[in-house]
Amino acid sequence: MTARSSSASVPAAVTTALARAKDALRRNDAVAAEHALVGAMALAPRHAEILRLLGSALAMQGRHGEAAANLREAIALQPDDALAHNSLGNALGRLGDKAGAA
Repeated sequence: MTARSSSASVPAAVTTALARAKDALRRNDAVAAEHALVGAMALAPRHAEILRLLGSALAMQGRHGEAAANLREAIALQPDDALAHNSLGNALGRLGDKAGAA
């Protein structure tokens, strides 16, 4: 199962934005990734991969509370996404929520 919302098709602009965001994250450019992902969310607000990647971009910027919120949404849409669970644990750990991070 892919890390997407239940909708099978997504606009081409979302696919393009995801590619730009992934490239930005590989370059450790969290701000550029966030920009691409916010644009993608306007077109596909319940897309689990967008939410997971946005959570990662926010965490890279030290915005762990916002990251956790996006990651929780991603997990609600795609409960078997191990990357989202791991990223959420890391964000919660950074927030001092050791029990939630475990």
